[in-house]
Amino acid sequence: SGSAEITFGGNFNKIENPSFPVRQQRNGQFDFGMKMQLNVTGQIGDRLKLNWNYDTEATFEFENQMKLNWAGGEDDIVKNIELGNVSLPLNGSLIQGGRNLFGAKTQLQFGKLKVAVIATQDKGETRETEVTGGAQVTNYDIQGHDYDVNRHYFLSQYFADNYDNSLSRLPIVTSPIQINYIEVWVTNRSNAVGNTRNVMGYMDLGELEDDAYRDFLVSTGGAYPDNTATNLYNDIVRGVSEFCDVTDSRMELGTDYECLSNARKLNDNEFTYHPNLGYVSLNQSLNNDEVLMVAYEYTANGANFQVGELTIDNPQTSGSNSFLNLKLLKHSTIKTNLPAWDLMMKNIYSLNTYNLQQADFTLNVVYADDPSGADLNYLPVEPSETDIREKQLITVLNLDKINKQQEAKPDGVFDLIEGITIQAAKGRIIFPVREPFGDFLRSKFKDSKSADYYAYDSLYSTTKWNAEQDLKHNKFFLRGTFKGSSSDQIRLQCYNISPGSVRVTANGNVLSEGSDYQVNYTLGTVQILNQGILNSGAAIKATCESNSLINIQQKTLVGTRLDYKV
Repeated sequence: SGSAEITFGGNFNKIENPSFPVRQQRNGQFDFGMKMQLNVTGQIGDRLKLNWNYDTEATFEFENQMKLNWAGGEDDIVKNIELGNVSLPLNGSLIQGGRNLFGAKTQLQFGKLKVAVIATQDKGETRETEVTGGAQVTNYDIQGHDYDVNRHYFLSQYFADNYDNSLSRLPIVTSPIQINYIEVWVTNRSNAVGNTRNVMGYMDLGELEDDAYRDFLVSTGGAYPDNTATNLYNDIVRGVSEFCDVTDSRMELGTDYECLSNARKLNDNEFTYHPNLGYVSLNQSLNNDEVLMVAYEYTANGANFQVGELTIDNPQTSGSNSFLNLKLLKHSTIKTNLPAWDLMMKNIYSLNTYNLQQADFTLNVVYADDPSGADLNYLPVEPSETDIREKQLITVLNLDKINKQQEAKPDGVFDLIEGITIQAAKGRIIFPVREPFGDFLRSKFKDSKSADYYAYDSLYSTTKWNAEQDLKHNKFFLRGTFKGSSSDQIRLQCYNISPGSVRVTANGNVLSEGSDYQVNYTLGTVQILNQGILNSGAAIKATCESNSLINIQQKTLVGTRLDYKV
């Protein structure tokens, strides 16, 4: 049964363009298409059966199934021969079989001895989820280059330069800054009509003279970021009367400033900001070609300061000069040689989860050492490096400065400080230093050659993609575990789950499907029915097998199982 469809057609075009030769003004080609859906069920004699499903428009390879089965008689040695999609489920706990196999399988019987032999390709993948006390335990392994890109930004070079110093006395934040209000503007990708405005962003706006990119900008006094920190705002910015018409030839579009038509102002629930450390975190990461601009007002040592123009200062009108002048944090083109590149924070890592339980969170920083081939939680440096030798990396990188009594004594455990080293609601790990694997780690070394060997400077000086290719230094990993919320539901990490392939154990003891748990193969969840198992706090492991969506490497499964009935 099924259907087969073949279509024939042709496409002929004529383009009367005088710049084309006459022969090229006409062209045509045939159009041919074929679509087939086939379901074959066959039987030859009493022993040979065939099942075949084939669809030319199937999305994945595993959707096409083929099986040829030969069944032997009651007294035959050869009991069964299967070709095509086969399975070998095993009851033992030491070796797991497979259900998504393609190849040959035969079953033999010699008296009381039963033999099963397979020679197949493994088209599936097995994943395990662990739950303790009803809360799902997840292991994470994040490589050093995989920071949360295009999401977190310092509001100025001042905050970037003072970040390490402000967090040098954890858990106290030593910063005189208190940001009171901030407005964030981004490229309007959704074509929203509300909260939109023409804006211009200047890279050096609000920067002190030492942090300014252009030499012609001079200080007008003051030690904090402000519109009047240099002569940029009064001499150049306020002189622009038409949108995106900067007459000063020293200012370059795409470098010193960006123009953004119909920019969108983010709602308060689309971003968060740290009022003392001076950085903003977006809920949604920006694309590489999107622009980010801000305006903010803050207090420092009792004085008020402002960077950029707020909407209340410059209400929108119908004229061409109705635009806002803002502080530019991110250009439309990534340029690592500009100071704005340093504003993007590269010390925040995402766990891709939400609402972490801090009591069950663990973190360790690991270094993959090439000479020994081992993963170490310390750096194998020379004895002369007293600041680093025999110290854990989490201690060296300021992730462990206090104990659980908030005393300044490292205890070998990651310091969980909400809003400083972790954001539990968003599932983010934050280093209390700006460049943990770069300048900060380099400053701990006494020997420059050792510093060059270990310091991962390219992570902060080049793009994330280029830093990933620096295999010599890209050897740092963040590893640990975290728990989700407590529940009797276990979400499996599999899709297209094969029926019967889910296996659940509690402290190593195999549970029974139907009485201890039930599986929802559609949603990919396991519900624990036996509440006594949950209340006991046993370590529950759920193993599932699903069809691989992408097979990068061919996996072969060859095996034999012998069962002797006494």
